[in-house]
Amino acid sequence: MMTSNSNFVSDPIVAALLSEIRAKLAEIVVSGTTSRIDLRRLPLPAGGTAALRDLLGNGQVDASFRGVGSCIFSETAVAGVWWGQQYNTGGDLVGEFIEIAYVPELLKCETGEIEQAMKDLGLKVREAQQIRGRGSESSSSTNRSPPSSVSNKT
Repeated sequence: MMTSNSNFVSDPIVAALLSEIRAKLAEIVVSGTTSRIDLRRLPLPAGGTAALRDLLGNGQVDASFRGVGSCIFSETAVAGVWWGQQYNTGGDLVGEFIEIAYVPELLKCETGEIEQAMKDLGLKVREAQQIRGRGSESSSSTNRSPPSSVSNKT
């Protein structure tokens, strides 16, 4: 059965792109090297980007990154192949790419970010302990008797 994607796969640019994706998948397995392919720099045929996205299919994960503008990553049905779309602050699509990675690079935390997060969390824990310590001083000095609903039966 011929699909509309068959026409695009036979296009030399699309065929080369699919071969490159396969080679990049082999590279990540062997060396862990990730790659990004900027689709806007390729002379894809009209409708080629949509057909390529359809051919790669949809995976189970969508993730977004917010900074200056935003970036949305969608896992494709091909493990290790992510579809990325970058938007400016006005919401206009300014970049579209395929990332070959276990997890897209923009979604990974840097070591410095994790170190800062550890410090911040430590401060929050200390502050919470100090607040709890001040609040428990008044109640800990009282000698409480059991509630009246509790009775001793002999």
